[in-house]
Amino acid sequence: MIIANATQALRLSAAGVTFAGAAEGKPARATMLAYAGGVMTVGGVGRVVIDLAGLEIPASFPLLADHNPELSGVIGQGSAAVRAGQLFVEGQLTAGNTAAGQIVTMAKAGHAWQASVGVEPIASRQVRPGDAVNVNNRTIKEDRQYMLVTAGRLRETSILSIGADPGTSVSIAARGTTMNFEDWLKASGFDDSTLTDAQRVTLKASYDAQNPTAEPANPERLRAASVLSIASGHPTIAAQAVADGWDEARTRQEVLGHIRTSRSGPSLGSGSPRGSGQRSPAVIEAAFLIHAGYESLGEKMLGAQSMQQGRDLRCRSLLDILAAGLQMQGVDLPSGKNEIIRAALSTISLPVALGNAAGKMLLQAYLESVPSWQSFATIKPAANFKEQTSIRPNLSGQLEQVANGGEIKHATMSESTYTWSIDTFAKMIGIDRKAIVNDDLGLFNDTASGLGRMARRSLSDFIYSTILANASNFYSSGHANYVSGSTTNLSTASLGIGIAAMRAQRDADGNDLDIAPKVLVVPPELEQTAKAVLQSDYIQLTATSTGPTGNTVKDSVQLQVEPRLSNDVRFTGTSEVAWYLFAGPNDGAVTVGFLDGQQSPTVEFFGLNSEPNRLEASWRVYLDYGAALSDYRAAYKSKGEA
Repeated sequence: MIIANATQALRLSAAGVTFAGAAEGKPARATMLAYAGGVMTVGGVGRVVIDLAGLEIPASFPLLADHNPELSGVIGQGSAAVRAGQLFVEGQLTAGNTAAGQIVTMAKAGHAWQASVGVEPIASRQVRPGDAVNVNNRTIKEDRQYMLVTAGRLRETSILSIGADPGTSVSIAARGTTMNFEDWLKASGFDDSTLTDAQRVTLKASYDAQNPTAEPANPERLRAASVLSIASGHPTIAAQAVADGWDEARTRQEVLGHIRTSRSGPSLGSGSPRGSGQRSPAVIEAAFLIHAGYESLGEKMLGAQSMQQGRDLRCRSLLDILAAGLQMQGVDLPSGKNEIIRAALSTISLPVALGNAAGKMLLQAYLESVPSWQSFATIKPAANFKEQTSIRPNLSGQLEQVANGGEIKHATMSESTYTWSIDTFAKMIGIDRKAIVNDDLGLFNDTASGLGRMARRSLSDFIYSTILANASNFYSSGHANYVSGSTTNLSTASLGIGIAAMRAQRDADGNDLDIAPKVLVVPPELEQTAKAVLQSDYIQLTATSTGPTGNTVKDSVQLQVEPRLSNDVRFTGTSEVAWYLFAGPNDGAVTVGFLDGQQSPTVEFFGLNSEPNRLEASWRVYLDYGAALSDYRAAYKSKGEA
């Protein structure tokens, strides 16, 4: 796996490519398990997981030779699908293409080709060691940090010599090959012994379509191939058609009936039938997201089927969405706009649907950037709002050689504690009825996104207020984690002193704690200085200086720039020259707590009846959190001045 600097595309390599013998001049078909859904290692980035639920897959994309985008490197065209949390790619190599011909020729000679899928990341976040994440139909819990790509675009698939993912496989078969059906199943990643009769018939039809001369086709297989072609894009109908023996006419009738049903959604004044019962409440939510311009978010959160049904409603305005929601519940439409709005927002399901859509927009805004504190703070759950007491254990002693007789001596444990608690932080805002009548959906969008950013800002404000407050002299010379003076301004020398001070932290018995600094946090005024300190290759010496000129602290820690450290308008204890060092999250310099571990805000939308004295709908967002300084040994502060 590699990162392409020009496109920032993750290239996920696949191993285990096999080829069947190819007839000269004939196009070859490729069937690939391109990504198995687990953790992969990307050169220059590290460990990565791609959330396939957030992967945008085009209808077709190029097959390349060794990621070569030039005309000579385009060796075919492919399509992809996600099944059971894994990414499958199918395609055809172009007959007569020089590179494709070389690939097939070398495969005949026994060369084991591999594949690589190019994905352009859109959104991502870091997952801490030990955190369990439900993704790709599995729970991933790693002992090392990795990047989770929550949204991305599939750009291309390449055939190349070296891959990285042993959990994937690729089979390329040429038209005219003598590979039989059982070998084709195995090469495609299917276990014949686990297939149902219907699945076997379906796969056999696909095999016959790819290999028309491999085995004589019987009438049943021809029927299955024909109905599969008619029902393309309707997997449920296709499976039933194959299993129940439908003919072409019956299959075509069922497909047309499904299309008519999916397009019969109500629109204001359209006269569409009401109360069809064919759609879930998520369809109204989908229509709202589509109308607000959040289609990709809806595809990820609600799924392709709900989003397509939302499109099929053909709502042209917010009023259309409210009317469609009423009709889906079997409610006769009132005659005027005001009556439709009041009736819709007086129900239970429509405010819930709008609230759910707003919640998704809010969450996207809340997660759109990673706050600096996440790089060093420990996150803990709280079961209630009572004061929480956390223990920082200190084990004394060393492992000792076991004497004759096998007696093992006990270690001693001294405990230091710190307390913290969580509170509820909330905000409420109203949307005037006029905005709904005027179809001001931009106001809905701006409100949801604004509340999400407000929640993220509020949490970061609280955490840095706690850091700046320095309760109980957390940063102090007595703790060996605070320095001041004219030589403490940020430089390679002062940073080196801070790194050494944190590494030298010991317990009461003089045992080294092996705490390593990970993050340098500075105000914006020190950003350029910090970059020069961490990124410069050499140090400029005077004419009389001697010794090495290399930068000994280059890339020694990660840089975070935090504007709250110098914002004296909103915070106390700020400085434009003070800087901080922190160890990693597992060392727990700062603790951030959330009620029941819920780290994202909750948003609720209320109808027009929420406040009798106000003619407006309202939003409410809240988040339960708290923070505390916890282990001074994993933190270091330099005043940066005398």
